[in-house]
Amino acid sequence: MEKLYTDILVVGAGPAGSAAALAAAGTSAASILVIERKKIIGHPVQCAEFIPARIASDLQLGTPVCVQKIRGMHTYIQGRLAKTTRTPGYT
Repeated sequence: MEKLYTDILVVGAGPAGSAAALAAAGTSAASILVIERKKIIGHPVQCAEFIPARIASDLQLGTPVCVQKIRGMHTYIQGRLAKTTRTPGYT
């Protein structure tokens, strides 16, 4: 079996892991490997994919990544409102 070598290993290709890999790719010439246990990344959708406005601007994200501008969100756990967050961002 051939051995693989990488400078940066990102475990999980969800929003945080993908953002970390993107940030690392933009700041260095390091080799980056992202691994994900799911066959299809992001399926099934398990969250609203909220991106805080500050992070979106830092990563210079635009359409089609940021589809809708929002002022905040409600988080529900087992059908009950658990938290209201008033933070500008995007989905």
